[in-house]
Amino acid sequence: MEYEFFKYIGVGLAATGLIGAGIGVGNVFAAYLSGVARNPSAESKLKGMTFVGAAFAEVLGLLAFVLGIMIMGAQPSGAPTAEKAEIEHSSSAVSKVEKK
Repeated sequence: MEYEFFKYIGVGLAATGLIGAGIGVGNVFAAYLSGVARNPSAESKLKGMTFVGAAFAEVLGLLAFVLGIMIMGAQPSGAPTAEKAEIEHSSSAVSKVEKK
């Protein structure tokens, strides 16, 4: 439990991926609007590529979000699990019986 605060730092760092996704989607649509303003006849070609680019940026943001959720649910490597505690408890009970 001593180093549990590192988990929260990791989640905060993973959240920066969400900021990057927002900036990326903004850049994609800004480039789309700029391209359509310069050449309105290319709108149909640009629209498909715009949504593909926005989808890629959003997927990276979702991956960062999922990583943050996984970090929050992770147990520290030194923390005892329920199985470990049960094994230790049963082995100490066995050793007490053997001592009698």
